[in-house]
Amino acid sequence: MENQIEFSDSPVQGGGQWSQESHVQGNVPPSEGSLGGGQNPGHGPAMHLFVYLIYFISLSFLTSGIGAILFQMINKFTIEPSLANIIGDNFSQFAIKYGIASVIVAAPLFFFVGHYLNKYLKEGEIDRDSKIRKFLTYLVLFIAAVIVIGDLITLIFNFLDGDLVVRFTLKALVVLIIAASVFGYYFWDIRREDFVASDHLRKMIARAVAGVTFLVFVASFFVVDSPMEARNMKIDNNTVSNLNSIQNSVENYYRQNAVLPKNLEELQSTNLYTPYLREDGSNITYEKTSDSAYRLCGEFKRSNLVDGDNSSYYGKEWKHGEGKQCFTKNVSSIKTDSVNDKLNIKTPPSQMQPQTGFDPAVMMEESRARANRAALKSVMSSAMPMVIICQDDGGTVVSGSGGEDMCSGASGELEMAYEWPTLSQCSSVKWFVKNGDNENWDYTMECSGLPDCNGPLNAICNQSGCKFSGTCS
Repeated sequence: MENQIEFSDSPVQGGGQWSQESHVQGNVPPSEGSLGGGQNPGHGPAMHLFVYLIYFISLSFLTSGIGAILFQMINKFTIEPSLANIIGDNFSQFAIKYGIASVIVAAPLFFFVGHYLNKYLKEGEIDRDSKIRKFLTYLVLFIAAVIVIGDLITLIFNFLDGDLVVRFTLKALVVLIIAASVFGYYFWDIRREDFVASDHLRKMIARAVAGVTFLVFVASFFVVDSPMEARNMKIDNNTVSNLNSIQNSVENYYRQNAVLPKNLEELQSTNLYTPYLREDGSNITYEKTSDSAYRLCGEFKRSNLVDGDNSSYYGKEWKHGEGKQCFTKNVSSIKTDSVNDKLNIKTPPSQMQPQTGFDPAVMMEESRARANRAALKSVMSSAMPMVIICQDDGGTVVSGSGGEDMCSGASGELEMAYEWPTLSQCSSVKWFVKNGDNENWDYTMECSGLPDCNGPLNAICNQSGCKFSGTCS
């Protein structure tokens, strides 16, 4: 027949023949895109490995993101007042933001790649017994098992260490439900034989997972701060850091001179550390109100009166409302290091009775040494807020010299504040940081002119505060 013209002399792979009839039925010569077994030449083992790696990496971020959101929601709504101020026990904006970001990126990628993987399996382009498929599936399940075991150990430890029963129970359920879902689905998937017959069940499971993911994602926005709120909080934290540093500088000035400075310019003209004052509306003002009291004022973007005491490193000391807020400080309880106080000079020297055992020159040197140590302690303490803000911005705190950048990779807008402080008493200042990329950070300082406080044995700061001992005490 005319529609079945055969080209019997045309050689084909495997000794067979190709006809116009076979073309009408949808077959093509091997040379035009088909390799033995019907595989697409673009879908080889390397392509399968790439797709499965993307699939399982997106799965890991998706599950960790959902877990982080649920954990922080549990922390948010199961707070015991007696534990409300314990570091690490409260709701973390950083953790829930990580969870939201992970779900936004990983969820679409996971479902998209999963759809095409199942399509390839149904069409036979990926073999059911593919070694790549089985190896990566079991490898991911093994890693997941290790993570689940670690999470459960941590939860049980926290429970034995005093965590709430309801909080422990809810978090354990989250871990077990996520683990059961992952293990149950992939053990079923690796054993199924008829991908076409089981596709309906797979789609139902995918829809259920997508629904739960969407619900968790939407719920997270009821507890997370908006980007504007987060930015305002960072700006206010920087303002509080400057206020605290100025307070330390004023107190050191008072210790050294037995009087309060008249204004900030007088304080800045000394060798005492004073922070850089921003010029974007959050300038800090200082006013001497009496011989032993002064007032510090700053501009704030938001109120932190309803925030927990643990929301700031400084706790209750700098609680503030929105707008311009002032804080009255008193130095009457601070002991001064002036020579006259040490010598108890209350009358003119001409009328003072001779005293033995006191050398004014020695006393002056001791007073200067104490003032220098106090200034050094103030500088070390003042760096702590910037370390915390740097990590909140997603950066890593790095070692460096005074005046050099202390934060690498921060995404916030306060990079201008990320500099290691300097101290005029030191010809050079070097800062040494450990674990600058996580909450177990600590740092020490080496001052070439004041060796009393050099090294971790004498002075070290971490998340719990600064500790001064040995010759620096």
